[in-house]
Amino acid sequence: PNDTLVGLTLWLLRKPRATDDPNSRLLILEDDSATTGEWVPERLDAESPVKEGDRVRITVEVPRTGYLYVIDREQYVDGTVGPAYLIYPNHKTRQGDNAVAAGRVVEIPDQRDKPNHLTVRRSRPDQSAELLSMLVTPEPLTDLKIGSKPLKISEEQFAGWEKQYGLQAERFE
Repeated sequence: PNDTLVGLTLWLLRKPRATDDPNSRLLILEDDSATTGEWVPERLDAESPVKEGDRVRITVEVPRTGYLYVIDREQYVDGTVGPAYLIYPNHKTRQGDNAVAAGRVVEIPDQRDKPNHLTVRRSRPDQSAELLSMLVTPEPLTDLKIGSKPLKISEEQFAGWEKQYGLQAERFE
């Protein structure tokens, strides 16, 4: 049904190029860190490679009011996957607020967050991909103790979520 469609876009944040249109609107948030400067968001398709050190932001749009959870698992060259980590919500991103509403785009991290991007880092040399799973629940998941770091999710809990909330993913570019 249409009320299960969730839109996800991955944005690569890059330095501006001389060939960029100077009249285009750039979604820029400067902070006072050593990495201050303009960063241009560039939409990536699902097959676009990212490299270690790249800065990215995720935008999500949901079809109904609820609570958004993003789980990250690493995939390795041999096809195996690592443990599941809840990367959103957390206390550093949108102050832990994971409430969502139909038609409202959520940025992860939010442009007002510090830092306002995620950095691509390998945990092992044979890591080949990141697998993101998203849950939109009608009520908050009360058994999670979010903090400022990713929360490791047990295999049993992740499998239970997949069983309860899981749907086959489809790609629309």
